[in-house]
Amino acid sequence: MKTTCWLLVIGLAFGCGGSGSDDDDTGSDTGTGTADGDTDADSDTDSDTDGDTDADGDADADTDTDGDTDSDSDADTDADSDTDTDSDSDCAEWLDSASNLVWQVTPSGGKLEWQPAVDHCDGLTLCGHDGWRLPTINELRSLVRGCPDTQTGGACGVIDGCDIYCWSMSCAGCSSGGGPDNGCYWPTEIEGACDDFYWSSSSRADSSSYAWHVNFGKGQVDTYATYYTYYARCVRSGP
Repeated sequence: MKTTCWLLVIGLAFGCGGSGSDDDDTGSDTGTGTADGDTDADSDTDSDTDGDTDADGDADADTDTDGDTDSDSDADTDADSDTDTDSDSDCAEWLDSASNLVWQVTPSGGKLEWQPAVDHCDGLTLCGHDGWRLPTINELRSLVRGCPDTQTGGACGVIDGCDIYCWSMSCAGCSSGGGPDNGCYWPTEIEGACDDFYWSSSSRADSSSYAWHVNFGKGQVDTYATYYTYYARCVRSGP
């Protein structure tokens, strides 16, 4: 009987050892669970990849910037067109058939001292022509209208190459503002401020520090120092 009981006790002990094997299997299952967790981490990696794809979408937005560049180019083209229009509007000249001289309709350059006025006309390109110059006193007097003494061939003796002694009271002109073109003593085809002097290129024979000029508000021919500032109406030879 005692021998049989010990065998039963030993058998039960081995039975308990078998339960330990089951625990090992359970531990193996737990390892598998950890592997499943790794698989979930792979899924996170896929999410990051999708985020990179969105970044590519931002690159597409950069393509829109090219569209802005096109708009700027169009604006530049329009600016060029405006420049051409301004150039056309500045082109205004008039041929005086009586003298065969072509005159600038509207004087440019503002009021200038005598030498800068000479230089301005010498460097002018207008209506596709160069060859412009500041007119001589003879040429400038050919523009006088309605004042007989200072018109070409009138009693005023001032011509190219004159000194101060060429001047006389007949060169003082006519009544102020009494000219045929809205008070101006010049042709209706030209424009500008007539109540001030316009330089000629003719300096005085007795002093190069003085030059001759005409005030078309009175039809007056006179001479002043070259440092005064007056208008310049450029001229060129006709066709």
